[in-house]
Amino acid sequence: MIDISDSEIVVERRDGSGRFALFTNTDLPAGCPLPWWSVMLDHGGDASAILVRLDEASGPVGAWTAHDLTRALLARQTAESLRRPSPLTTDMVRHLEAALAALTDRRPSDEETSMSFHSGWEPSPYPWTIVQRDDTEDRIDFCPDPAGRGEGIGMELLLIVLDQLLHDSLLAHPSDVFLVRASVHIQRALNTEARRVSFLRTRT
Repeated sequence: MIDISDSEIVVERRDGSGRFALFTNTDLPAGCPLPWWSVMLDHGGDASAILVRLDEASGPVGAWTAHDLTRALLARQTAESLRRPSPLTTDMVRHLEAALAALTDRRPSDEETSMSFHSGWEPSPYPWTIVQRDDTEDRIDFCPDPAGRGEGIGMELLLIVLDQLLHDSLLAHPSDVFLVRASVHIQRALNTEARRVSFLRTRT
């Protein structure tokens, strides 16, 4: 059961399978540059929340930054590209690498968050399904299935979170060319991932 009132939901988005991402302003810190900071993610049969901020200088301490999310997505997509090489996975890796480069160029002085990768309990063709920020107990449990079936966060849903984060950050920083560049590549990665998942689901 999700204990969130309608008034706390700022944005609701869904991936191609219908799983939701609810962007909420619950207990939003004063001075937060975004209209939301917590995201409730549907991982099949249940949901869990993550805290998100644009970078190390904005939002709540310990939350996942755009840089963190892009690194996690790139690591997962690189594993998928090794598992099943295709033009779609190659494009995904290219766009995520370009987005990560833009975010790094934007704040080159930021220390990179230490993250670790672990295997989960469910069988998976990937060497790991869990990514954790080492400075907190926060973790993201990716779906072990390449097509996003079963429990866990799908690539498409986490890309939606990053896409919304960059979109709303650009409203606050419309002239930031690095954010523009990162946002364009994440939008393209999201569209490509939707095609990849749709293809897998029609084949298996």
